[in-house]
Amino acid sequence: MKLSYIKISGIRAILALAIVFSTQSCDKIEPGEDGTYTVYSGSVGEWEDGEPVADHTQRVWIEKYTGPRCTNCPTADESIHDITAQPQYSNKVIATAIHATNIFGTPIGDSPNLRTEEGDAWCLNFLGSSAALPSALLNRQKDNNSIEVIQDFSALSGKVNAILTQSATVAIALSSHFDSQADKISITTNIELLDDVADDLTLTVLIIEDSIVATQRMPDGSENSAYIHNHVLRGMVTDKWGFDIDSPKTRGAARKVTLRASLPEGCIMEHCQTVAFVSDKSSRSIYNVAISPIL
Repeated sequence: MKLSYIKISGIRAILALAIVFSTQSCDKIEPGEDGTYTVYSGSVGEWEDGEPVADHTQRVWIEKYTGPRCTNCPTADESIHDITAQPQYSNKVIATAIHATNIFGTPIGDSPNLRTEEGDAWCLNFLGSSAALPSALLNRQKDNNSIEVIQDFSALSGKVNAILTQSATVAIALSSHFDSQADKISITTNIELLDDVADDLTLTVLIIEDSIVATQRMPDGSENSAYIHNHVLRGMVTDKWGFDIDSPKTRGAARKVTLRASLPEGCIMEHCQTVAFVSDKSSRSIYNVAISPIL
């Protein structure tokens, strides 16, 4: 369930609460310190005026499609780790492993199933029904008219650096914490346009998990039952294609939204992080991305 909030007060609150109770089951309804109510529902959060974002770093999202039955995927993992482990890429390169397809993504033995419906849908959309894995996208950037798919991971570092040298058009800041009262993860995203944009923008938020032990087929054909899978897509907070950012398309526009979500089933919160990215609604190309621990 994708959860977020709206705020209402006074008689409107009473009427709204009555409507909510009559139409759906809510997670929690209670007055805040300011006397308003927060109604958690299945709809997206409401955008608010935001503050300027201090960090204007251009970041790269490595969107790697993988699976436990993909014999070449461990080699790709090593290439990605070689980049993300370097200090100069700290807070600049964010990786997400998306387990997908029946051929490659089906778990081996009694290992956990790390596939998601959204990951399979992305894979089909970007790579087609006969996807060859491992494959990666970098900010879903285009090569001519098509989104560039990287399968030669030896070239990954150069392509990452090419994006990092660009100036950011959108600044994004992300923070996440566990709200014990609501028993939800609270995720706040701030965005600021650093230049005018012509595109309609969307925000996508997801949850990834590290340190998952699951059997992996290795390059030599053997099966490693102690393989550790990191930065694995475990669930979406928003729709897989995000939701509209109601910001003017002019430089300096700043907006903020807070969403709430349950931890995906089977996840260990201490191993999880949230990832958010702003993208072009039409082309799907990603302007910028951010990552946050869950505190």
